[in-house]
Amino acid sequence: MAQPEPRGSGTDGLPPSESKWRLWYDLAWAHALLWFVTFGQPVTPLPGVHLYFADRYGLLAACYGREGRIEKAERYWERAIWHWDEAGPDPEEPLPPAVEMAMPVPQAPSFTDARVGDAWRNTGPLRPVSGSPSALGPLLPSGM
Repeated sequence: MAQPEPRGSGTDGLPPSESKWRLWYDLAWAHALLWFVTFGQPVTPLPGVHLYFADRYGLLAACYGREGRIEKAERYWERAIWHWDEAGPDPEEPLPPAVEMAMPVPQAPSFTDARVGDAWRNTGPLRPVSGSPSALGPLLPSGM
C-alpha cells in the first residue's frame, strides 16, 4: 500500500492552491513580476493580469472568511472586485443587441458625367496639324 503524501507536498513542493499561504505566495510573485516587467513605471496591466489578481484576492478573502476574520475578508474581497472591474467586459460574452441611432438620412447620390466632349474624340493615329513643323522632321532623312 502506498504511503499517503503529506498535504501540500505536490510536484512543485508548494501548499495547495486553497491555502492562504499559497495565495500569498502567488500574489507576491505576481506583483513582483508585474513590477519587474514594467520597470517600476506606472502602467495599466492587461485584462488577464487583473483577472488573475481578482481570482487570487477572491480566494484569499474566502480563506479569511472561513477563519472568521471578516474585516480582512471584506478588504480582500473589495480588492478582488476592483480587479474584476478593471479587467473590463468578458470577451466571450455576446455583445448587446444593436439599436437604431439618430442619424440624418443620407442625401441622394449625384452623378457627374466626367467624359470629354466630341472635340477630343480619337479619329485615328496622331499626326501633326498641317502647316506646323513636325517634331520628327530633323531626325528623318531628307528623302522622306
